[in-house]
Amino acid sequence: MFRDIAPRIVAGDFDPTFTVALMHKDNRLAVNFADHVGVPTVVGAAVHQLNTLALQRFAGDDSAAVIKVIEESIGLEARRHAPSASPIVAKNGDDR
Repeated sequence: MFRDIAPRIVAGDFDPTFTVALMHKDNRLAVNFADHVGVPTVVGAAVHQLNTLALQRFAGDDSAAVIKVIEESIGLEARRHAPSASPIVAKNGDDR
């Protein structure tokens, strides 16, 4: 999975092959099923929260766009074209 997704992330390629919306749905179904059968999903629940944030912002983008949520929260962009980590400007105008 990461062999396919990681190169696209660092290249900034978020053209949809499997959208954030579909990933969110699948993750939600898995977490709900685990809850239903009494299996704890600490990591799954955390991933679901991250996917929910991505869904609110990047629903039509590829599932790799989840990295954009992380980038905005830390103020750095994870792209190959940047010779060094460069600050990004969040949607709210907060320059980090």
